[in-house]
Amino acid sequence: PAVGRPRMPVRWLLWIFAIAIATTTRMAIAQTTPAPTAFPAPSAQELSEAKKHFDIGLKLYGEHACLEARVEFEAAYKLAHRYSALKNIAQCDRELKQFASAYEAYQQILDVHAAQISTADRTTVNRALEELSILVGTLTLNVSESDADVQLDGKPLGKSPVVGAKKIGLGSHTVHATKTGFEPYEKEIAISSEQVLVLDVHLEREVTTGHLAVREQNGRDVHVFVDGADRGPSPWEGDLDPGDHVVVVKSGTFSSESRTIKIVRKEQVDLPLDATSMLGRL
Repeated sequence: PAVGRPRMPVRWLLWIFAIAIATTTRMAIAQTTPAPTAFPAPSAQELSEAKKHFDIGLKLYGEHACLEARVEFEAAYKLAHRYSALKNIAQCDRELKQFASAYEAYQQILDVHAAQISTADRTTVNRALEELSILVGTLTLNVSESDADVQLDGKPLGKSPVVGAKKIGLGSHTVHATKTGFEPYEKEIAISSEQVLVLDVHLEREVTTGHLAVREQNGRDVHVFVDGADRGPSPWEGDLDPGDHVVVVKSGTFSSESRTIKIVRKEQVDLPLDATSMLGRL
């Protein structure tokens, strides 16, 4: 075989890459560029803590522990709000195949840190967004009631109305919405590449009663009495609170036996009653 230049082990390449990132990002953290106006300026202690988390994140990333590295980069970003940490969060998400989260992190760099980002980084971020766009879809939720708790795959999206479209990964997802006084909403959806889905989430009033239907089985002209109250002629049906209720059908000349019926929330009871004559013969 021909003699060539020896190949560098992969682990050496990874460490060189990590060191290069470390050098660049340390400089980014050490810069005196002010934080975006959306965030308060970090204190010296917060900057020090951010650098500590950032360096730990780099070491973890070099060891391919992307999930743990992401936690450290996120802690660094919350403390100092440097877009370098946000960029590494996006990179970890890509490694973890969390493409929607990666897309949102890159988009946040452009939306929040436009005044700080360099031209080269802007090009890199735009290229990453273009690459990720085919790996995600877009979901917009229109919730019929305000102040409802909305979740996607068990993760909170906040209170309705849910503002703006959200990038989500390809495949199946579960939308869940709840509000006091309304029935819980849950729906399975499926998203394909670059699909734009608008989902109308209609919350229905909570059902707190059961339903009772009463009829005199011989067709006699009688009224229905529930708990002593005349509910009108037979047949009759209506909603009742859960629990036991006493039902009888009667008129001036006919009456059935009283029946105690248990009503359960959301369930229907059909009750036929036989009214017999109350008259005797003299």
